[in-house]
Amino acid sequence: MTGPIQRTTRPLLRPHICNILASSVDGHTASSPTESTAERLALNFTHPIDQHHMQKIVAASDAVFIGARSLAAERGAFRVASLRATLNSSVSSSLGENLDSNFSSRNPEPAWVIFSGSGKLNFEHGFWKQKGIRKFIVTLSFDVAPLCLQSRDIFGEEVIVLKGTLPDVLAYFNAHGVARASLLGGATLSGLFWAAQCVDVLHLTVCPYAVGKSNAPGVLDSSLHLAQRLELLSCATDEGFVFLEYKVVGNELD
Repeated sequence: MTGPIQRTTRPLLRPHICNILASSVDGHTASSPTESTAERLALNFTHPIDQHHMQKIVAASDAVFIGARSLAAERGAFRVASLRATLNSSVSSSLGENLDSNFSSRNPEPAWVIFSGSGKLNFEHGFWKQKGIRKFIVTLSFDVAPLCLQSRDIFGEEVIVLKGTLPDVLAYFNAHGVARASLLGGATLSGLFWAAQCVDVLHLTVCPYAVGKSNAPGVLDSSLHLAQRLELLSCATDEGFVFLEYKVVGNELD
């Protein structure tokens, strides 16, 4: 099915959204916008412990939300099916439901949802050739209009392309069985979710590393004064890394 999807008069629902961020002690997520996870590992900016921590949270999610530029810096989607199969029914105090949601029970891997401002993507990137991962492309619109849905064939697999406002896009995923989503950024995409008050939990890793470049990517990029209060849920340390989990006060789903 393609074409516009009419909005209903019902209040729009959305998935529970966990923003997963890793920051240097001076508030940067990388030394440059194109720096990959492998490069950050080589610099000791990040660590396998931090990567495993993130993958456990993603394994408890039905979908991964990530910006196109963040994906372009990586080799592709990381697999969590085996980790997902062995996880307990909860990963953290904020993700207390079990993994057998509508989407998770049908799909060994979370769906990967790529947000692109232009919709122009490099389909030769290795991600698009990965099998066994449901893929979506989202271009956000800031005009009130019906959500537009199209289907594309990319390397023999169906990819759903959505264009609409953030509330409508999130309502679509909620209606299609995505109860939990992990938001991986980058900073601009995360900033849009925070500005729309669509983040429920923040998992922030503070890495024992200082970048020092004033133009290095930051944690959040928003033109708005967010003024959102956080409530600390847990704090742990390992190998010099600090793992913080916060509830975003006021954004609770009914």
